[in-house]
Amino acid sequence: MKSRSNTQRGATHNIGNNDILKAVSDLVSLWHFEYMVSVGEKGIEIMWAVLDKISYYVLIPVAVLMLLAPFRPMPHALEKLIMLRNGELTSPIDIFDLLFHLLPTLILLIKIYRSLSD
Repeated sequence: MKSRSNTQRGATHNIGNNDILKAVSDLVSLWHFEYMVSVGEKGIEIMWAVLDKISYYVLIPVAVLMLLAPFRPMPHALEKLIMLRNGELTSPIDIFDLLFHLLPTLILLIKIYRSLSD
């Protein structure tokens, strides 16, 4: 599409559709960012509340079980950490598997750190 030309006090300004779309996009992005920040702050508060409600009696056995599963021939977490050390951890399923097996332990460590820092 062609841009329109407006003359104001002897100066020529080219206003194109792309400029208008960019301005609208910037406004929407700014509003979305402010909304996400406010939602994000509430989300973090909710996350901490949920973490505080998880009992150590549940979290410790789940973390140990996930670290050691499967028990034979070798726990997946250990196998994937060895692969990571050797630079062989490249497959997305292997990366997901490592994160899956380490997640309860990471949650437990965060919970312990949070309880010690209070």
